[in-house]
Amino acid sequence: MLPITRLFGSSPDTRPRPLRGLDVSDSVDARGFPQVLVADTSRHQIAVPSIVDDAGIVDQDRVSAWTRQVAGLSRLRATFACDSTTAAAPLLGGVFAAADKTERKDATELASTLAVDAPALYDAAGLASLPARPARESEVAGRCGHLLDAAVRSIDDLADLSWEESARSVRVGSVECVSFTVACSDPTSGAEASADVSEVLSEWDAGGHIWRSRWMRPFVDPSSVSEIQSVDGGRVWSTVTVAGGHQIAHLFLQALRPRTRLRVRHEYGRQGVLLAASLGLGVAAFQHTTIDTELPA
Repeated sequence: MLPITRLFGSSPDTRPRPLRGLDVSDSVDARGFPQVLVADTSRHQIAVPSIVDDAGIVDQDRVSAWTRQVAGLSRLRATFACDSTTAAAPLLGGVFAAADKTERKDATELASTLAVDAPALYDAAGLASLPARPARESEVAGRCGHLLDAAVRSIDDLADLSWEESARSVRVGSVECVSFTVACSDPTSGAEASADVSEVLSEWDAGGHIWRSRWMRPFVDPSSVSEIQSVDGGRVWSTVTVAGGHQIAHLFLQALRPRTRLRVRHEYGRQGVLLAASLGLGVAAFQHTTIDTELPA
C-alpha cells in the first residue's frame, strides 16, 4: 500500500482553493486491482471512485438500486454517481470517513481498511446492472480533462489549470462553468425532479455540455424512515454543472419543468467546490453541497 499522507511542512498549499488539502494516490485493493484514493487528510476522509464501462445518462432506477445496497457500508458518509452529456464514462464512488482515533491520526489506517471494504462498491454496482471497475488516477483525471476540454492526466495537471472563480461561476482553463444543486429527497416531487434532469441531459443539443453528480448520504437510523423515503438508502440531491457560460446555463434552466426549477439553486460563492464535487472527486467538500431544507411538494 502506497502512503497517501503528503507532508506539506511549512510550505503553503498553492493549488486552486477547491483542490487544496487533497492527496491522491493509486493503491491496490483486496482483489489485486489498482484503485485511486482521493484523500482529504484535514477531514479524515477518502473518496474511492469506480469507472462504469458504459456511456450516456445512467438510469435513476439503477443508481437507486446501487445506493440501497451500499448504504449500510461501515464508514460510508456519501455516495456519488456521475454522468454527462459527453462521451465521458460514468463514475461511481463512495466517500468514507475515519471511524476512530487511530484512523484519524494516520490516513493509511483508513486506506488499509478501504482496500478490503471498498470492492463492495463495484460489486453492488454490478448487481445493479452498472458494469463498474476500480478507477485509476489517470482515468479520473482524464475524465475531468474531457469535461473541461483540457489535456489532463493527473490531478496535479488539473490543479495546474487556471481556476478563476467568481460568485456566479468558475472558469477552469478555457471553459466557464456554472454549477447548481437540485433537491431530490422528497419521495414524489424529488424523484420527478431527478427524472426531469435526466430527460434534459439525455436530449441535450443546445450547445455546451452538462455533467451531473447524484449524491446519497445514508440515514443515521434507517428504521426511523418509511419504506418510501428510504428508496435510495438515504438523503439524496444532485450537483449539475453547465459548461459554456451563463447563456448556456439559462438554456438548461429553461429546459426544466417549472416544478423542477423550484428545486434548483444557483449556489453563489460556492462555485469552485461544487465544480470539484461534480467532477467526481468526491471528497472535495461534498458537505458544502447538501441541501438541508426540502421545498413543499
